[in-house]
Amino acid sequence: MIRLAKFARALMFGALITAQPAIAAYDFPQPKSDVILTIVPLGSDTPIKLDRVGLGGLPRDSFTTSTIWTAGVSEFEGVRISVLLDALGVRSGTIKFMAVNDYAIDIPVADLLENDPIIAEKVDGEYMSLREKGPLWLIYPYDTAAKFQTSVIYSRSIWQLDRMQVLE
Repeated sequence: MIRLAKFARALMFGALITAQPAIAAYDFPQPKSDVILTIVPLGSDTPIKLDRVGLGGLPRDSFTTSTIWTAGVSEFEGVRISVLLDALGVRSGTIKFMAVNDYAIDIPVADLLENDPIIAEKVDGEYMSLREKGPLWLIYPYDTAAKFQTSVIYSRSIWQLDRMQVLE
């Protein structure tokens, strides 16, 4: 009976631990230059601030696609959202993406993981300036499937991205 009670307490303690907000699973370095992305984790008052080196420390990916906002086909390079969310320890909920001009869009994590866009910081090998939709652009491989050519996906393709907040 004592073992059963200890086991029940251990299960309850385990449930409490897993119910806690996600904490960054990756040790992001402190920025040494201009911050290009600020992330506010769920349940934290301390934002994660990333410069190009900090974001660039995560595995990179790229794809080639056209967009409705640019001419021709371009190569976009950055970090897959799944990689960043994994580094943050985020597996569910909603992410609020915010741009320099305060445009904001909430995207469910499940949708982000299913479609796995990249947070691009380079187009055709060059860092994007603010004028060129930088510093960051959440971008999907529009040319690969009709599901990426919808008003919902276009509204989620936030450029001049500089802030993220983990909700729920």
